[in-house]
Parts: sequence; C-alpha cells; structure tokens
Amino acid sequence: MNFKEEALIVHLSGGLGNQLFQISTGISLGQITKKSLKININLYKNPLIRGRINSNYRKKRKFEANNFKSVASISLNRSWTPINGSFERLVSRLGDSQRKLLGIATEENFSEGGWKNAAEIRRLVGHFTSPKFFRDIDVKDIFSELNHELSDWSINAINRIKQGNLPCIHVRLGDYLYQDNIVVPKEKYYRDGIDIINSLLDPKHKALLFSDQPELISTYFPKLARDTEIVRPPSNLSPAEILYVMSKCSGFVCSNSTFSWWASRLSNVKPEYVVAPRVYQTYTQQLDSLNDFWPERAKLID
Repeated sequence: MNFKEEALIVHLSGGLGNQLFQISTGISLGQITKKSLKININLYKNPLIRGRINSNYRKKRKFEANNFKSVASISLNRSWTPINGSFERLVSRLGDSQRKLLGIATEENFSEGGWKNAAEIRRLVGHFTSPKFFRDIDVKDIFSELNHELSDWSINAINRIKQGNLPCIHVRLGDYLYQDNIVVPKEKYYRDGIDIINSLLDPKHKALLFSDQPELISTYFPKLARDTEIVRPPSNLSPAEILYVMSKCSGFVCSNSTFSWWASRLSNVKPEYVVAPRVYQTYTQQLDSLNDFWPERAKLID
C-alpha cells in the first residue's frame, strides 16, 4: 500500500466492544479529515494470538464488528502488517515524532478535545476506549442495524423485553477470570445495582442476566442466579446480535466491560437507568476518568 493515499486506516484489536470504539473513532476522524475509512484486521488472522491464555480468549478475539451493516460496507485495508501483534506493540514503543513521520496516531495524539495534526494521520492504532474520541457522531444511528435478519430467538427475546419492561445485568467473566489486572465486580455490586434499576422500572418479571459464560453464574453468583433470569442464547448467535438484543432492555447494570457500555449506549434509556461499577479496571489510567467514560447521570456504585 502507498502510505500517501488519502485513506484513514484503523487497525482493529480486542473483542467486539473494543472494535466498535476503534471504528467509531475512525469514522469521526475520517469525517474531520475528509478521508475514506478502511479497516485492518490482520491481528485476527493469527491463531497463536487468538489462542493465548485460554479458550475464552480465542473465542472472543475475532473480527465481529462486520455483523453491523454499517461496518460490513467499510473496505478492508489489504496492506501487509505483521499478524502476530508485533506491529501494534511496535507502535506503542514509538515516540511522538516517529509516529508523526509514519502518519500513525494513538490515544496520545488526542488532547484538549481534539487531534494533533489531524490532516497528517493515516493510521489509527490503539483502543480509543472513550466516547471523547467520537462525540461528534451518532453511534446509535451507525450501529442501529445488523447485516442479517434477526433470529427467531432474538425476535422473541426483544418482544419479552418490551412487554415486561425488563432491565438487564451483564456479567463479564471469561478471560477476566485469568487476568490479574482485571477487577471482576462482586455479587453485592450486581444485587445493589438491580435493586436500584428495579425501583425505577417496576418490571413485570425478573431482570435478564447476560454473560459470556452463563453456565458459571450459579457458581460465582448463586444469589444473583436465584433472583434473575439467566439468558442462554443459541450457540450460533453472534456477539453483535446478542449486543443488539441487550440494547433493547429498559435499564442496565453493567460490568467493567466495553460490551456493557455499548449495550447501554445503543439503547434508548436515560442515563439514570444505567448502573456501572466505580472501578472500571485496575489500570484506570487507560481512561481519563470514569465520568468521561459513563454518561454524566449514570449511577456509579462500588
């Protein structure tokens, strides 16, 4: 690829939630610079990277964002970059002047509400886990439609949610259980959160509990399993379709996960109907502040 072509390339990494943050950042910056957007998915082509840690990591780390219609229409960047993650690691070690010379931007190129040398940026490499990077676009409109028809299971689930005014709880487990730097909220947090949401909604049935490992909820959160309805989507349902279903809920008790964040963000609920953990993860320096991450009137509890 010619580095001088007028295109903005977003290098995707992480699971679906991270991918949506990165793509949203790319869409916003593309509009600012009048450049066409392309996405690079080379990192997902390496089975060794996908298989790191455990089977849950391998299951999560796939290119899933193209299940949204808007993303499926974005061109793929075919340029060669290492597929073992070394390109992304190299970028993290470059200085500001080196990144500028290569036309690469990370989170460090964004300060005081704007991009430094925006016109010179040709590649975005990073997590961009904050809505501050794309406040000028309507993500609810961008990710409003899947590129395939909803399954019967999803249609029935959405109808139940609407008829029962049902909130949802999202419990992220999976690879979080094997990483020392991640904080998994305690059962009391989820129970306190659902009490808050139930008092606002007065739902007709138990809250719905979504998790990447529903079979473990009874083991880790026995009281939560008793007081909620654990959702078990069909195994062939994509994370994007599950996220779409969750976004139709009437209130949210989120985990410290970008998946939770997107479910609540793509919904039509007011911020007051969103409960989130006060600690996102132990590496909180990745976020300017939790108040910047969650809506202003969301309820942050311990």
